[in-house]
Amino acid sequence: GLSLIAVLIFMLVYYRFAGIVACVALGANLLLIVGAMILFSGAFTLPGLAGLVLTGGMSVDANVLIVERIREEINRGAALRMAIRNGFARATQTIVDANVTTLITAIVIYKIAPDNVKGFGLTLILGILMSMYTAIFLSRLIFDTADRLRGLKSLSMARIIGDTSVNFLSKRMIAWTASAIVIGVGMVGVAQRRDDLLNIDFTGGS
Repeated sequence: GLSLIAVLIFMLVYYRFAGIVACVALGANLLLIVGAMILFSGAFTLPGLAGLVLTGGMSVDANVLIVERIREEINRGAALRMAIRNGFARATQTIVDANVTTLITAIVIYKIAPDNVKGFGLTLILGILMSMYTAIFLSRLIFDTADRLRGLKSLSMARIIGDTSVNFLSKRMIAWTASAIVIGVGMVGVAQRRDDLLNIDFTGGS
């Protein structure tokens, strides 16, 4: 509950009207998931509730991708209606790609996990499908309706980091070296712990 409230407050403060749209989409997403769970007679386990909270974050993340794409279009000088259309068009592919890979993982979890973790997989599967629907379709519907009914003229949003010009690729050797060191230290740690690495889930019990 606290995590959901914190996400809602952040979206409202940072993205303003677009944040309201994201919050409505998140509420619809959670409502659809709970409705689907009732329809399929699914039980809410503690891991299932964890999946529900994770899904809430993913739902908002999809809206953030869309809104940031809209911001980019506006910064390039596009009219708001065109910026909204292009923002949704360009973000949709990214949202679908990211969610499909997570969906594969959720299906595998649901298929092979023990019963006490299946709830996590089920809510994650439903959440991914519902979040794509609410982010891509419902959010667009709200933007279009606001534009038609009250003539949405502009979208004001906060910005923590301004325009940047960091050449990240020039730092690739540093990043590769640091990654190799961290991975190497992790592998040494795994090798040293051996059997002590596994928790009760693997050594006994459920």
